[in-house]
Amino acid sequence: MISKKILLTICLLSTLNSGCAKSVDSNNNENSISQQQPHSEDLDVNDIRSKAEKGDSESQYNMGVIYTDGYEGIQPNIDEAFKWYKLAADQGYAKAKYNLAILLSSESGIKNDYAQAKKLFEDAAASGDIPSLNELGNFYKDGIGVQENYAQAFEYYLKAANAGYAAAENNMGNMYLYGHGVPQDKLKASQWYIKAAEQDEVDAQYNLGLMYLLGDGIKQDYSQAYKWFLEAANQGDDGAQYHLGKMYKDGLGVDQNLSISRTWFEESAKSGNSLAAEEITHLK
Repeated sequence: MISKKILLTICLLSTLNSGCAKSVDSNNNENSISQQQPHSEDLDVNDIRSKAEKGDSESQYNMGVIYTDGYEGIQPNIDEAFKWYKLAADQGYAKAKYNLAILLSSESGIKNDYAQAKKLFEDAAASGDIPSLNELGNFYKDGIGVQENYAQAFEYYLKAANAGYAAAENNMGNMYLYGHGVPQDKLKASQWYIKAAEQDEVDAQYNLGLMYLLGDGIKQDYSQAYKWFLEAANQGDDGAQYHLGKMYKDGLGVDQNLSISRTWFEESAKSGNSLAAEEITHLK
């Protein structure tokens, strides 16, 4: 079951027509949302609303985006977002189907309907929506509304990963790392993590850092561990921040520096990392 799964990351452009997503991490399958707001002169909400009300599916989708997080004077309203996404989805708009499916399968405030979410993901994927392939992989990996099936999950992840979708590349790394749906192969896991990490997929950066730190299936390399932990830490990953604190505390791949160590532990602890908080109590 998904502990927290919010909306597709939506990049608001002048026409609000470009959707992009960041999906599961290595452990708890969280989706996160961020939104790049355009300058006010780039977006005519009244024009978008007018077109949406006349039945334009792209504009209906964009109204859903606007109501997802709010925009300027418009407050977030998940029910309104759902309404507009559904109108666009009913006309076959793939990105709207994806967002609608996320709302139906997450803790969004909309009543969960996993069967309907799965169908929407399938419809969107059939229309070429790559993030939907990744979400179908999540459904089968975690048994969300379907029987758990690692082999099926692997197939969906592979299709999305072969299209260059970073979250799916990270998920492929996870499947190889744990031997889910495929024979365990940690070297292949690291290769998939590298593909995703180079696209700034934070979970892959963390996973790769950990593999290099531990020498888990690949040659131990503290400098590479530091590199990838730093990339993830700068994106706010508290686990990577914790490990950077440990590396500076113990002088692993860097000169020992308790001041820098404390800084990273404090950053990690701010996000609720209990291990980092405990480390702070031991620093002089």
